[in-house]
Amino acid sequence: MQDIRCGKCSRKLAAATGFIELQIKSPRCRTLSHLKAQSLPQRAASIQNNEFLNAATHPWQPVRRHRRL
Repeated sequence: MQDIRCGKCSRKLAAATGFIELQIKSPRCRTLSHLKAQSLPQRAASIQNNEFLNAATHPWQPVRRHRRL
């Protein structure tokens, strides 16, 4: 479980095991904290290795449209 603290006054606002997006206002200093989940490590590694461009992984091709005259 991860503690979620205010970035301004460091007060503990919550404890969470998993979240996608979270907004919490500190009752002490009234600062709004906006937190987002991190990317999955596997996804980040595949993007760095350009595996997402592999045609075997993604067999779709962009549609080419002809211009009408």
